[in-house]
Amino acid sequence: MITKLALATVYGLVTLSGPAQAEEILLRHELKAYPKQDGATCAQTAPFVKAELERTTGLSVIRVVCAGESAHGFDFVATYGAQLGDEVLTTDHERDPQFTPGTYATQADCQAALPRARDEFVQATQLPVAVAYCRESVETESDPWYVRVDAVGTPIAAKPFHTGAMLWGQPVGVTEAAIVESVVSKLRADGVVVGSAKLRTEAGLYHLSLQYFATQRFDLATEQLVTLDDAGQCEEQTVELNAALAQTRGVSAPLETFCTQSMSLFGPKVTVITKGPVGFATRFSDEAFASYAACLAARAELIQFERESADRPIFGALCGKQDVDRNWRVALVEGIPTP
Repeated sequence: MITKLALATVYGLVTLSGPAQAEEILLRHELKAYPKQDGATCAQTAPFVKAELERTTGLSVIRVVCAGESAHGFDFVATYGAQLGDEVLTTDHERDPQFTPGTYATQADCQAALPRARDEFVQATQLPVAVAYCRESVETESDPWYVRVDAVGTPIAAKPFHTGAMLWGQPVGVTEAAIVESVVSKLRADGVVVGSAKLRTEAGLYHLSLQYFATQRFDLATEQLVTLDDAGQCEEQTVELNAALAQTRGVSAPLETFCTQSMSLFGPKVTVITKGPVGFATRFSDEAFASYAACLAARAELIQFERESADRPIFGALCGKQDVDRNWRVALVEGIPTP
């Protein structure tokens, strides 16, 4: 007996009516840009999709209706008779402004990656694949093809999520591939299953997009810390930052530390990418210095003074400039005070 009627979508569960306790729901599953089959129309393809979803999910598919058509494929909406707790899990990106989809240059490359993507999805979610196919992004012309994999059921392990971060400048002294490799390897070491990661530049802006599987959602964050005069100074300060944070407890090291050159007239900036909010703060000294060398000479003494008097942990310090006044200052790397 149905004690509640609800409507669940790929984006959440919406209760329509009935008491709080439920046994059955109607589950809505949107399939965008489903590949066209051998000249068949959308209406002709719908029964095939319905049969496939019933076979792969084991659920009762009440109906599959055509919701639109474009050069990229057919849009379908499937409705299941499901149990409360069931939901649609998808690696697709719909309605996620932080994420720009696209991993592969061609459809053939995407199709070649499809079996591995299916296996990774099953291993991460512990759910059988309901549908999997390649989509072409309408949001970018740079490597626009990507794999979409969906499952329908009650989550029992990791779920797919998306996130992204703007770098606010061109990487200096490091390749885009090296940045992605560092981010992915450190996330995997932290137990995150990475589906795809892509750093792309469009219109002079650099954006990192990440699709991953985890038991809880997190976002990527980026921050530019201090400005230097040249790439050599900036590289020295990235080494100092990594050394300072390597000795801390309770603060996750950045996924990547590198230099970026923004479109401003100022020099390169020490930049970090972190999992979640940046777990430390930088506080510039009141005292200004005449040169980079003078700042370096004064840094150790200032660190010692602050460690003896500050009400928060001091991990270390950088030398750099603030864009506000362009003076050399010591930038203390410290813990974030708790409210």
